[in-house]
Amino acid sequence: MTAPPQSLFRVEENDVLYLTVGYAQTEQGTAWFDQALIFCPFCGSQIQDREKIRRKSSSQA
Repeated sequence: MTAPPQSLFRVEENDVLYLTVGYAQTEQGTAWFDQALIFCPFCGSQIQDREKIRRKSSSQA
């Protein structure tokens, strides 16, 4: 896995904030490894709750 060329923050349609940690090239294309952020990587404050992320993610399925 390779680190992304820059930090990639994104908000999904379900309002969950993700950080792209890395990626790898596969035969099918680029595979991204994203992690939902619980705490701000800059100040350490809690910005999301695991249970809310779980509920929002399951409602998208």
